[in-house]
Amino acid sequence: MKFNVRAIAAVAVLAIAAGAVFIAACGGGDDTDDAQAQVDQAALDAVKEQAAKAQILATMTVFRVDAMHELDDAVSEASEIDPDWQGRVTRMRRATASVVWPADMKDMAATLLEKLTSLEAALTDENLEDAKTYAPEAHAAWHELDHDAYAYVAWEEAESEDEASATGDAGRAEEENSPSASASGH
Repeated sequence: MKFNVRAIAAVAVLAIAAGAVFIAACGGGDDTDDAQAQVDQAALDAVKEQAAKAQILATMTVFRVDAMHELDDAVSEASEIDPDWQGRVTRMRRATASVVWPADMKDMAATLLEKLTSLEAALTDENLEDAKTYAPEAHAAWHELDHDAYAYVAWEEAESEDEASATGDAGRAEEENSPSASASGH
């Protein structure tokens, strides 16, 4: 199943805009009223959080559509660079850079962005040796961010890797995050 990332992003933007219009229409009061100002701020904060979640969800979808797992495997096994790889990595890099990441994910996102930028440069330079180094690093950085990103989108606390391993959820999460699982609805 292919996702139309532009359509997802457009729906997210429309939902955010509708929320902002609703907030503005319902405000209609005196800005000096502290209670109304608190309600307006809470509503604005809620819209900002939903916007962040929509951005994150759209970005994580790009990584599934462009098949980060398969890209890493293909680069690792390749004897020459496939010209399709660079476009995929560029989309992933741009999607990652476009998000206003929550504070607790900024460092992970910066690491992912750094790895994707290095991988993109290696592919641009047709340097397969460097690409074979950066692809697994970018893949690992994506998994770190992906784990917390989906927990954030779902309003859950991110489970530590140790807790996930202890409960056996790590392997299941890996399986559920695969593009083939996404395509089959699992």
